[in-house]
Amino acid sequence: MTFNKKYNLPPMDLLLCFEAVSRHGSFTLAAEELCLTQSAVSKKISALETQLSTKLFERMHRAIRLTEDGRKILHQVEASLLQLNEGLKPYFPQPDQKRITVSASVSFAYFWLIPKLEKFYNLYPDIEVNVISSDTPVDLKKDGSDIAILFGDGEWPDMQSDQLVQEVIYVVASPAYMDRYDKISPANLSDHTLIHLKGGVQIHDGVNWDKWMHAYQVAHKPLRQGPAFNSYPLVLQAVEAGRGLGLGWDYAIQEKIDKGQLCRVFEEPLKTSNGYYLVSSSQADLSRPTRQFKEWIISEAKI
Repeated sequence: MTFNKKYNLPPMDLLLCFEAVSRHGSFTLAAEELCLTQSAVSKKISALETQLSTKLFERMHRAIRLTEDGRKILHQVEASLLQLNEGLKPYFPQPDQKRITVSASVSFAYFWLIPKLEKFYNLYPDIEVNVISSDTPVDLKKDGSDIAILFGDGEWPDMQSDQLVQEVIYVVASPAYMDRYDKISPANLSDHTLIHLKGGVQIHDGVNWDKWMHAYQVAHKPLRQGPAFNSYPLVLQAVEAGRGLGLGWDYAIQEKIDKGQLCRVFEEPLKTSNGYYLVSSSQADLSRPTRQFKEWIISEAKI
């Protein structure tokens, strides 16, 4: 083995072997780390000592110890390897992120996302999903989320979006409320107690009872003032308790319909051009777990 002619350095494998032996204080442990035999490690250290014309270790009965020159050379080798490691770090494949953060509105997270997450955990038990639920607008560039579920028309600058759920709205009531009245029609809705979603951020583009009646061309009548809540889960809880009629977004009411806790008052829903979309930055590379979550949730939405 000879010095590198361009840099006047010993071969890199000799220097790496020297660093490993120095760190472990053992030829045997260094050999295990480097997947070499103890004899091969001893030969490499002897070759390095020959090329540097100095003794690196004092060999005792059951131990080795760096010489004064060995300590000085080790300091230079460690500093150089550290600098090389830092310089090359950006080019190494990074370990997969095992945690992802998903943003969603309170109601969508509560009624649609959370109940389905158990399926994802069964498929990918090593991935942790953190959910940030908020009805304030989400900015993926600032809030630290890897991916978001946003309500809108699917058009966001510099974002890729995939529709999960179209906005479909029914009028809903509890079975007990339905039993109290012979017939409920769009024309006589103003005679009923209507439960309102008010206050906070209107993530549903302001769809309320007035807009619903306008869409159905119901003659305008003063609406009976009913209870109002600033949280959609509370609206549905009040409807389920028989307090009045509510607007039921399909993604939130389907399970309650299936269990007989709520009824669709009319079969025909109000459909809008909006919906819930899975949104990610079109300019950023998604981590492997984020890609897996994205593929899973899109397929789940098709079920």
